[in-house]
Amino acid sequence: MNEDADEFEGAAEFLRELADAFRGMVESFASRPAAGGGRSAVALAEAAVALLLCFFAARMLASVLSSFFAHLRCMKQYAETCAAAGDPWGIEEKCRELGARIDAHTGRKDNSLQVGVLAYRLTLMLGICAENAALYFYAAQVCDAGFLDLQPDLLSSDVISGKEKKLLRSHVLRGIDYYDFVPEQCMGKFLSAATYHHENIDGSGIPEGLCGNDIPPGARILHVAESFVALVNGRGYHHAFGRRRAIREMRHQKALYDQQVVEALACVVTGRRPPRCSKK
Repeated sequence: MNEDADEFEGAAEFLRELADAFRGMVESFASRPAAGGGRSAVALAEAAVALLLCFFAARMLASVLSSFFAHLRCMKQYAETCAAAGDPWGIEEKCRELGARIDAHTGRKDNSLQVGVLAYRLTLMLGICAENAALYFYAAQVCDAGFLDLQPDLLSSDVISGKEKKLLRSHVLRGIDYYDFVPEQCMGKFLSAATYHHENIDGSGIPEGLCGNDIPPGARILHVAESFVALVNGRGYHHAFGRRRAIREMRHQKALYDQQVVEALACVVTGRRPPRCSKK
């Protein structure tokens, strides 16, 4: 929150300084004597440059404001979800702290919170019990903990070697070492959701190449939630998609995603009535 406020204040200060500079240019332009009945080319160029700078400053400020209010909205949704989910295992604080570390390391602001909230909503939309919804909510926040063992520049690289790709894929198993705070009573479902969230329906995923119903329900939910958040926020290898386009893309990827979960996602996004399923 403080970082957003500082960023917002810095942008506002920059805009004020730019406005002062623009005002000075306009006054200079207005007071400059006309040459041949018109303004000088230099004055016209100054005014054009000032207008262009104001345009870019306005876009920058709009981007900062959008980021600031998106963060506020995310924090509100997270607080509401925490209140609804409860914390019978005493893991909320640890998951939130670990999720924040992961986001800082990967440079993906609020990613853990967004994935967690969406996983919770998807679980309830699918008619799964509230206890499992809460557990998947917490597991979703930390399912990328294994990234903490990798260098940040590897995570943001657009082009990687085969060896680096293998290293990236290892993060799902590396994350296991970070879940020692999870009580034994819920560790099974928590671990299966977090560890297998990159398994694909056709068996082409990681770490074990599970397919179809062999993939734990929580993992299938986290896979859809994480992918959707990645699509709408954008990554280094693709631009941000609109929400409806992201859903269309995931509907086309039947080999990757449980389509029942994807349809639940469409319901969450559009507000349609929820489907029913037999997942536990």
